[in-house]
Amino acid sequence: MIRGDASDGLPGIKGIGEKGAALIAKQFTNLDEVMKAATNDDERLTANIRKKLLESAEYARIAPKLVSCAKDVSIPDMKIDLPNKPLDTQKIQDLKEKFGLGTSVDRIMNACGWFYVGFKWNDRAIMVLNGVIGVILFAGILKAYFT
Repeated sequence: MIRGDASDGLPGIKGIGEKGAALIAKQFTNLDEVMKAATNDDERLTANIRKKLLESAEYARIAPKLVSCAKDVSIPDMKIDLPNKPLDTQKIQDLKEKFGLGTSVDRIMNACGWFYVGFKWNDRAIMVLNGVIGVILFAGILKAYFT
């Protein structure tokens, strides 16, 4: 939370990078404790780091909620089994073209074993298959945890 993650749109505390965040993490167990230390001029934080933390107090206030998993979301009952084969591969192709999904659909089709003519297994196909299996397993874990 402190150093942020640009790929997830989390800015982090401005001016504190990986090294500064690591130093803070060695001294404190959570962001709330860090912010209290900054407010109270705790000597475990340098004056410069305290200043940066206090300047980003609003982000620090909302960051824990942004990065935590929501535990109060109801998940409907759902069947997560993969079908043996699609009912209509042409409809899938039409939707792929309509929405410009390109190779994403091809990868899913191949990973599920719904091969196109000329398909050959390669490292990429195996990686996609592992990703699909991971998503299915994660959905099952979420369903079990919240029901």
